[in-house]
Amino acid sequence: MTHDKRFPLGVGFLLAALEKAGHKTFFLDNFLSPTQFENTDYLMRNKIDVVGISSNTICSRHTLHLVDALDELRRTGKWGGRIVVGGPHTAVTKTPWPDAVDHVVIGEADHSIVDIIEGRVKDRVIHGKRIDDLDSLPRPAYHHFAHLPYDVRVSAIRDYPIFTMNTSRGCPFCCSFCSVGGVWGSAYRAFSAERIVDDIEFLRRDYGVKGIFFREDNFTFDQRRLTEFCELLIRKNSKMKWLCESRVKPMSREILALMKRAGCRWLYFGCESGSPRMLELYRKKISPDDIRRTLAWCRELGIRAYTSWMVGAPSETGADIAMTLDLIEETKPWSIGLGVYVGLPGSELYEKCLQEGNFSEMDDIGLLYGERHNELVNLIYPRQMAKAAMVPHSPPRVARPENRTTTATDQIFARLRGNRILTTTARLLGLLQVARLQCRRNVLGQLRRLAVAVE
Repeated sequence: MTHDKRFPLGVGFLLAALEKAGHKTFFLDNFLSPTQFENTDYLMRNKIDVVGISSNTICSRHTLHLVDALDELRRTGKWGGRIVVGGPHTAVTKTPWPDAVDHVVIGEADHSIVDIIEGRVKDRVIHGKRIDDLDSLPRPAYHHFAHLPYDVRVSAIRDYPIFTMNTSRGCPFCCSFCSVGGVWGSAYRAFSAERIVDDIEFLRRDYGVKGIFFREDNFTFDQRRLTEFCELLIRKNSKMKWLCESRVKPMSREILALMKRAGCRWLYFGCESGSPRMLELYRKKISPDDIRRTLAWCRELGIRAYTSWMVGAPSETGADIAMTLDLIEETKPWSIGLGVYVGLPGSELYEKCLQEGNFSEMDDIGLLYGERHNELVNLIYPRQMAKAAMVPHSPPRVARPENRTTTATDQIFARLRGNRILTTTARLLGLLQVARLQCRRNVLGQLRRLAVAVE
């Protein structure tokens, strides 16, 4: 569950490949802003021959609705094009796609998309070829995204716009709750350091970007590439601020210091738990000491660390939750994200839950939920997000108190909501971070009381 709406770069690479081959492309993002183009003359007016839909599991209900609406246009003779579905969900779902879908692309479509559009591929199910030389790919079609209301800010950097980049594919790790291995595979492939810097300079020149967010599973995995990238930025005196996603291990103080010199201001770490037993279940291949050490280095060097944590996974006890809360309080990361476990198709832990029956609910798109899911969601997530994340058939045992005491934090967010001028001012003064920290303290305190009650 996320409200983070940033450039869909996977689609951007495909748009660029089609434009390079001479095709005219159109782009709509129904996750960013519902368009309902299927109820208008958009396809006919623009003479669109093929509609390609990129679908993830969370959005797959809308994908099926859209496929049905497009097929209705064909049945009524209003439109005569083809429907192609790709994206992460095609790689992990076990549910057959409706017959109305002409082509289902599983895996990377960079090399096959032009052949599909130009009619050289007749197969319905197409397994995309893995791209080993990512430097050979064209630059994503940023011109489709730059004018749309995507998130181009991050709380750790005041300057904006911050554009996202994706410079690698594949994850050599095997976290049991994650389904990315089924999407990109385990073979890690990446842009060269020179390609990354070239793209950064392009984005600065053409779009005036002030920072880069490397939005990928593990930007720091190849430490030789990381070192070359940092040294190249330093030699060029780039002064570009950047942030990335990483693991706490492998990591060293020396590489973090080099990253800081090269402009790194913020790191995202998937810590998940303070319980050694849960980290083992998640197959994270890290320990609480690894988390302590890397977060301490970040604090010493002045790199802001955002850490993500997860509760509610199968077999987790109150004691496990308490260890997570203890580690958060001990390490004091700059920011935290607390999420509730949902079983994702294609992940190892998902299959384990299915085999052992260790779940409370399965929804219509195959997601698995634990017994305490709604209770934890209701406690941790903001009200609107919690409403969307609830399992419909399992009302929370602990209701969010409607008459809770209004805090100064509540008052701050109530004033800011919907007022862009106040929001911008608060961000510049650092008030939003203070308010968020207070909210998190309140939630962590309630979660600790829940952990004790569970025990």
